[in-house]
Amino acid sequence: MELLLVGAPAIEAILQKFRADYNSCNLFIFHKGNSFFWGASPELLGRFSQGTVKIDALAGSAKRGTDKTQDIEFENQLLSSQKDISEHKFVVDHLKNLLSIFSDNITVSEKPGIKKLPNIQHLFSEISAELNSDTSILSVLKEIYPTPAICGSPKGNALHLIKKLEKFNRGLYSGIIGWFNFDNEGEFIVALRSAVSTGQKVTAFAGSGIVRDSNPDEEFLETNLKLKPVMTLFVNEN
Repeated sequence: MELLLVGAPAIEAILQKFRADYNSCNLFIFHKGNSFFWGASPELLGRFSQGTVKIDALAGSAKRGTDKTQDIEFENQLLSSQKDISEHKFVVDHLKNLLSIFSDNITVSEKPGIKKLPNIQHLFSEISAELNSDTSILSVLKEIYPTPAICGSPKGNALHLIKKLEKFNRGLYSGIIGWFNFDNEGEFIVALRSAVSTGQKVTAFAGSGIVRDSNPDEEFLETNLKLKPVMTLFVNEN
């Protein structure tokens, strides 16, 4: 979605707003020339430290309620949704299988929990693995990225279809952003819930994972929910 503002957005003010409203997300900003790529991503692709890696698996979503009672109702519906549970299990099993290449000790949350953001709630599982001593960060990233949620599975066939069917360039959206050092430590996220701003123009990005039982109308509404963090920043300007 594209917006044309009356002036260039104040990047520092945007990040302050994200810190206040989305403090459980991973905030990022990348600057090149007169363009800024920024966002608040809920998805930790990998945190590497002391020979271990931690990954957050998010798949399956529901909207937030207008009050606590309705919010819990939507949460319970999500926790009992076979479509969302299957989608989530697929992502968790996929990551476990890939991590087994590098680890003999993998731990996964006993059952999915809920990660609540101001605009949406997700099924959430934490995965951690003790990596074999000869494992490099880049070798793990090469296996686990792109994730099924942003690419599909099997990876090769899905990438071919994306290139064939998508009529636009994703650019930096859904890419990897993060840092690493020479001590095999680092932290990387999937660049979701994001936007690119160049001068007065802002292009916001969001998407949804499609599975066999997906409903197109519901996926469209979910995508709009995911656009909300960026769009509400400019609600008085567009």
